[in-house]
Formats: sequence, C-alpha cells, structure tokens
Amino acid sequence: SDLGVQLAPVWTNLWWLADHGWFFDLMWHGALFASLASLFSAAYSGAYISASFDGQHLSKPWGSSPLLDPYYSSAHFRIQHHGSNMSRFEKTALVAAWPTGLDNLRVCQKDVAGEANCGGCEKCIRVMTTLVALEKLGECHAFAATDVTAALLETVSQYEMLDAQFKLAWYVDLIPRLSKIGRADLVEVIRAFPTPAERETNSPA
Repeated sequence: SDLGVQLAPVWTNLWWLADHGWFFDLMWHGALFASLASLFSAAYSGAYISASFDGQHLSKPWGSSPLLDPYYSSAHFRIQHHGSNMSRFEKTALVAAWPTGLDNLRVCQKDVAGEANCGGCEKCIRVMTTLVALEKLGECHAFAATDVTAALLETVSQYEMLDAQFKLAWYVDLIPRLSKIGRADLVEVIRAFPTPAERETNSPA
C-alpha cells in the first residue's frame, strides 16, 4: 500500500513435489516461479523473475538464469530474468533506502513462519552485515540487533555456514564499504573466512 500497488499473494504446495533445498536452488526454482506467474497470463503479458546473481557472480548450475528463464515464455506471456545488472549489495541498498521496505525485510531461513528474522542464521547475518556496511541496520526494525559484532560474524565460519563459493563472494564484496566506514573488525573476520574447498580439505576424514 505504501507504493500504491495491489498485492496478489499466491500460495502453492509445489515445494512438496521435491522438498530438497539444493534441488530447488540448483535445478528448478526458475521453472516454479514461471509456472506460478503464468497463472496470470490471461490478464498480463509478462512477468519478471528476480536475479539471484549479477553477471560477475553467476553460479553454475543454478535453477534460474538470464539464459534459462526466457525459455519459460509462451507466445502470449513473456518471462524475463530481471536484475542481473546489479550486485546483491546494490539491490540491498535500494531496499535500505526505502523505509517501509527496510522495516519489513524478511530474509530468515530459520523462521519457517516467515514472521520474523532470527538474527543468527547465515542469511540473517549476511543481510545484517550488509546493512551495517550501508549504515542502515540501526534504522531497521526487522532485526532485533542494531549492530553486528565480530563474534557474531565469526559464527558463520565456526558453524560452517559457507557451503557455496557464491556466499563467500557476497561477504567479500562488502569489504570495501566496511573498510570505508571503519569496520576493520568485520573486515578481518571476512578475510579469514575459509573457502568451501579449504573447509573440505581441513575437515576430518
């Protein structure tokens, strides 16, 4: 309502066809989103699927990409992969500049009800650290914390949350901005993060 846009929520049980998170990520979420959008094809001419990655960090394999999603179009309904020209940091900055969006961020992978952010899972910590880099976490009412400590950020490594190279890249992208605002404590932690390959090598057999 803040944007003057009418929301049309859609609920689906498609997840239960294959309730495996990596299969959803790596194989089919583009197809799933396109199928749901196509339900509206009688009234609309197309839909956007939001990009997970910019061109520099495009992950392979991945269930949605600028090369794949347009093939889910039909003669009368166009599917577009949207936003691959912007980094994840730039997208978060857009939301952070919109007070209503900032206060209603829901990123948590732990709270299955989707009503709050736990502040302790990898995705919560990553978004909170990004908001620190943007100097916006203190203004955000979607998280209980107003800052990210080095100890909290270290849990990402301690609990082996970085299970993919692209997640590490998203943290590394924050280093210039964190350095600029004087958060050397967080930069030091990020620089010490092991790559997924290093973590595998150092794991006990």
